[in-house]
Amino acid sequence: MVAYGQCPTGETEVTFELVLDRYGSEITWEITGQGGSPVYQSGGPYTDEASNASFPQPDLVFCVPDGTILEVTIDDSFGDGMCCQWGAGSWALSVGGTELASGSEFEDTDGATLVIGGTDLGIVSSGVPSIAAAGNVTISGTVQNFGTEAISSFTLDYSIDNGTPVQQVFGTSVPVGGTAPFSFTTPWAATGGSYVVDIDLSGVSGDLISVNNSLSQDVSIASQIGTRLPLLEQFTSSTCNPCFTLNNTSGFVDMLEALSPNSQSNPEIAVIKYQYDFPGVGDHAYNAEVGDRVFGFYFSGSIGIPEVLVDADLSPNSFALTSSDILDYQDKPAVIDISATHTIVNGNEITVDVTVDPYVSVNATLQIALVEKHYDATNASSFSNGETEFFHIFRKLISGSNGTSVNLTADNQYTTQKSYTATINPNLPAQGSFDFHAGSELEVVVFIQGPGPERIIYNSAISTGSSQLTGLTDYTDNLAIGVYPNPVTSEQLSVVVDSKGSDDAVMTITDIKGAVVLTRSLGKFISGVNRRTVDVNNLTTGVYNVNVLTSGHMHSKRIIVQK
Repeated sequence: MVAYGQCPTGETEVTFELVLDRYGSEITWEITGQGGSPVYQSGGPYTDEASNASFPQPDLVFCVPDGTILEVTIDDSFGDGMCCQWGAGSWALSVGGTELASGSEFEDTDGATLVIGGTDLGIVSSGVPSIAAAGNVTISGTVQNFGTEAISSFTLDYSIDNGTPVQQVFGTSVPVGGTAPFSFTTPWAATGGSYVVDIDLSGVSGDLISVNNSLSQDVSIASQIGTRLPLLEQFTSSTCNPCFTLNNTSGFVDMLEALSPNSQSNPEIAVIKYQYDFPGVGDHAYNAEVGDRVFGFYFSGSIGIPEVLVDADLSPNSFALTSSDILDYQDKPAVIDISATHTIVNGNEITVDVTVDPYVSVNATLQIALVEKHYDATNASSFSNGETEFFHIFRKLISGSNGTSVNLTADNQYTTQKSYTATINPNLPAQGSFDFHAGSELEVVVFIQGPGPERIIYNSAISTGSSQLTGLTDYTDNLAIGVYPNPVTSEQLSVVVDSKGSDDAVMTITDIKGAVVLTRSLGKFISGVNRRTVDVNNLTTGVYNVNVLTSGHMHSKRIIVQK
């Protein structure tokens, strides 16, 4: 063994590099022998800086006896790692100029176990999907050299549910600090059900760490394959100039609209667009569930909008994404089929019925997203990037950010019903609210998503049903309304409005399905109490909403007509 630098014979020189983000006070670390002793080096906490940036620390160089199993542990007390919005922090450990391990994006803890002056090869990942279609499944993955000696070959075997192992020798060189892929030539002939796949490593002379020589994985094989509807999610904002460039200049909106997104008849994709609260004041359509979808789910650090995901896969370049790229996801096996229908009562009371046909057993989350098909706004100060038309805009998850946990059993149908009463705002909804724009059309996107870092989208569906939202919310800070008599038994209806503004007033009466059955101008209102009498002789027995719009605000009262 050749020792590097100034270390005595039988020892190897190790270099530890650390780059902090702005919040160094959150970082502590130590480098120890196996089991935590001895401690070769340690550091932190550090001093916080005044700005977001990268702050390199002096390299630490130390000697370790050959054959030492070294444990590197990096802790972040806040739980957000050293990347990214606060600065591009990182750590790395190297020997002789060759990096053996490194990290930056993590939550509470990061680290590695290495062999210094010795040999270690470990299995670091499996390429076997956690859910797959029945048929031949290729067993594959990646090994990594955690030692300081190059490796020229290794042996792997795999078994299914502790059955007869399949063994193969791989004549693959793995350099110091390097990785190598592997793929068995003999596939697994999989049938429907749940299995445990074990992969074991051997055939490496002097391998000092045995714990990383095995990998076990739960795999579900679908009894049949459904029809996949890809789900595209976009994070964007009307205050983001690159968002305008993507959506309008680059033609992203036109490309999506050509794919019949969220159509109740033969959609090619499902689309949900989340309007974000930056840069600057951000978009008025932002609310807390958008924030949860970003940082509580997909991202651990800051994001640079616009960002686009298709079936939870983050596009490396949103501007280069094509319709062919998106439609390729239709060919990905769907192990769940979803269908849904919905109704709207009184113009804003939404009920969604969902049916799920699973072909694997899986624990996942059901989400029902309420989306506005289209709205335009030309006079809002927050629309600073030039966009005035918006499509498929997220407003609410019926069951909140956490959705509904579902434990699905293969070939056992699951059904559920969820309801939500929407608030329809005749003005521009305030940032942070879940209000819908008045006159908007409802789209309901249903999808089932898995936990863990993969965030697998099992499938999505577009609910069929009513689309027009017409129910209106009381804005009693600006006006109050009374309707008499109620129930209505005569031909005349008295409408009394206490308005704080002076403006023209228009009344509409809608039936229980939201259809407008009567429209009347109420003339000019004064600031104060206004009384009008309206002929309702043409109304038949039933339930209606009386809606009065004045001074930019709407108020709704329900009436019962009895004849």
